[in-house]
Amino acid sequence: MFLIPAFIPSCLFLFVANNYKDPHLGSSIRTSSVRMASTTAADEENGSVKPKSFLNDPEDAVGEFIEGLLLQYPSQLRKLQNHNVVLSSSNLAEQSIHVLSGGGSGHEPAHAGYIGTGMLSGAILGGIFASPSVASILAAIRACKASTSTSASSKQSHEHAFKCQGILLIVKNYTGDRLNFGMACELANNEGGAPTRMVVVADDCAVPRTKGITGARGVAGAVGGHKGAG
Repeated sequence: MFLIPAFIPSCLFLFVANNYKDPHLGSSIRTSSVRMASTTAADEENGSVKPKSFLNDPEDAVGEFIEGLLLQYPSQLRKLQNHNVVLSSSNLAEQSIHVLSGGGSGHEPAHAGYIGTGMLSGAILGGIFASPSVASILAAIRACKASTSTSASSKQSHEHAFKCQGILLIVKNYTGDRLNFGMACELANNEGGAPTRMVVVADDCAVPRTKGITGARGVAGAVGGHKGAG
């Protein structure tokens, strides 16, 4: 089974690639533009920097994470144009049920780290702790449907054409995720084609079900859902 490792290698790879300068040209590695995620301008001025993570710019963190994944696995992953959506490029058209998941970034390696045989067909990445947009989720669903249709026509086999039985969205128990994935699911079904269904995961060892309005978020339990459904 192909399983992407943690978030850190991708970030470090991009950090070095973006900042390395040829020593023969008299330049050195550029570090002045990199800020520690847990520091403020005042911390930097008085020298009390508390290292936590490498970031070139918080606004670019999700895009750079995706770039790092594509550099690591160029033959196994692809990105949808104009969307922070990562899909399997090696086995997407061969699966009968496409399993998609996603949510706010910051929980790496979730969710793009779980793309592969026996797990997710793709992942929709929102901003840091922010739900992905309805447009991006719908684009991922459409891409799954299109890839299967292309495979079916190229094989010219009725048996293969009916292999795609639907798309399953695995969603965590966050209000924004439930709203946006739910709306995208409804829109996708209105468009016709393979049916799309959504399941909400609220199994979480970190947060009690009775805490707050929404209860358990499902961040931990979603991983089991990815594997079980995949």
